[in-house]
Order: sequence, then C-alpha cells, then structure tokens
Amino acid sequence: MTDRWKTEDIIFDSLFEADVWADSIANEMYARLYDGYDTCDYKIAYALAFRLAAIEEFKVITENTPEDRYKVGSYLLRTEEYFNNARQGEWGVKNLRKRHTKFLKYFLILFVLCILSNIIFKDNLNVLTAFSVALGVSLGIAYLSPYFIEE
Repeated sequence: MTDRWKTEDIIFDSLFEADVWADSIANEMYARLYDGYDTCDYKIAYALAFRLAAIEEFKVITENTPEDRYKVGSYLLRTEEYFNNARQGEWGVKNLRKRHTKFLKYFLILFVLCILSNIIFKDNLNVLTAFSVALGVSLGIAYLSPYFIEE
C-alpha cells in the first residue's frame, strides 16, 4: 500500500488560523484520505500533530526536513494494540473486575444490614426496600466514587 501525502505551501499569520486549518486536515486524515501532511508552516504541523494525537486509534509521527518542511504522518494502531491500550484505562477489564467485586461486597453487607434492621426495629419485613437501598448505595459506592475520590 502506498502512502498518500498531502503537500501544501500555505503559511498562516496566527496559530488560531493554523489550528482551524489543521482541524480540517485532521478530519481528512481520520477519514483515511491521506496518511500524512507536508507543510512549510510549523504552526500547521504543530496544531495537526496535537489534533491527531487526541485520536486514540492513531499513532502520530513527525519529521522536520532540512529544507524547513514539516511532515506529520499517522497510522492506525492494530486492533489488538488499540484494545490493549484501552484496557489500561479507567474502564479497563481489571478495573471493571475490581468495581464488580466492590459492588458485590457492599451489596451483600448492606442488604443483610437492612434486613437485620427491619427485623429489629419493624414488625414486618420489607425485603424490597432493603434490596433497593442496598442496590442504590452499593452502585453509587462502586461505580460513582472513583469520579469523586481518587483511589
């Protein structure tokens, strides 16, 4: 497969203009119309490199040639490599397993405590109330607490 590079000699006055331009080029590269971009304006190359680096499936390569040309290329990560990188993230397999275990522990403890408090303080047994309280609190602790408390 041959590499498709887009070459342009446009030079912008501001980084904002270059960033707007780089955004459109990043969209074209994401659509796989081009594998790389060659420019003489460092502002476009700078903005494009950061735009492409924000896309998780892309690996970005930059090069500055002796002729003062700036090249920004990208390629898609292989599917296994992408998913291996994704597993390291917050919702990775290991973290989900930890959260599921945490949820089950809290749910069982809270459910038993709610049933016991119903037996001690009430004359009837409210299993549905105990279940819903235990479910809501344990879901909140296991799945929402990482957003509020750093573990």
